[in-house]
Amino acid sequence: MKPPPATSPAPPAPLSQESILKELTTGRFGRTLFFFPVVDSTNETLRGLAGRGAEEGTVVVADTQLQGRGRRGRQWFSPAGEGIFLSLLLRPRHAPAKCSGIALLAAAAVSRAIEDQTGLRTEVKWPNDILLGGRKVGGILAETGGDETGERYLVLGIGINVGGGEFPPELEDRAVSLRMAGAKNPDRPGLIAAILGRLEKLYRVFQGSGDLSPALDFCRDRSATLGRRVRAVGPGGEISGLALDLTEEGGLRLRRDTGEELVVMSGEVTLSPAG
Repeated sequence: MKPPPATSPAPPAPLSQESILKELTTGRFGRTLFFFPVVDSTNETLRGLAGRGAEEGTVVVADTQLQGRGRRGRQWFSPAGEGIFLSLLLRPRHAPAKCSGIALLAAAAVSRAIEDQTGLRTEVKWPNDILLGGRKVGGILAETGGDETGERYLVLGIGINVGGGEFPPELEDRAVSLRMAGAKNPDRPGLIAAILGRLEKLYRVFQGSGDLSPALDFCRDRSATLGRRVRAVGPGGEISGLALDLTEEGGLRLRRDTGEELVVMSGEVTLSPAG
């Protein structure tokens, strides 16, 4: 008897405004939601809406992006039908310096939502990357701006590699998708709803008291950064040292070889080899 033919993994579930709204459990996040089959960038699309006074919690989702961006202007690989590309509008009431850790709220929400939906255990690489098996499965891009009244806002972009298994050559050794990591039937609408639900709860605590600790505790527990030697490149130049801890504001505390301790609030972090 011939063995049954091998079957390919199921593609990610179709995405639409209706499929996402049907899964939402939030009070505000995503209740105003714009879905586009294709955009240049979900962050840029939402920034345009924010500048015209869109309300906090507004979300833009696209099936693909033509000019999706990561940190430091890098392009975010955005194949049609294979990922989550969303942006969320926030209008935090705290001072900008206190809002620098909001990306870690998103990192904790994304990481926990992935685990809720797929059972895959993720890690958080400070300040904005989600890893599976040491490879990047998701990323967060926070961008600030001001609307026509002068009110400041924050656009939180979230990208996740859900399906597929083919990346550009420069990403092959560094990227992974949920399906490549073992998720059998990636559910994009359900995962988007789970992310927004987790994030809304964390953000509500932050808005009320400025407290980032629930997200920080999770990010410490799942950190791919703490205890490792790192190189951080930011506005102040390059800094190398041992990653010690996260501060209450979401910064990364480092100890240099001289013994000096300092805090990095933002930057591009490279991990030294483990061991």
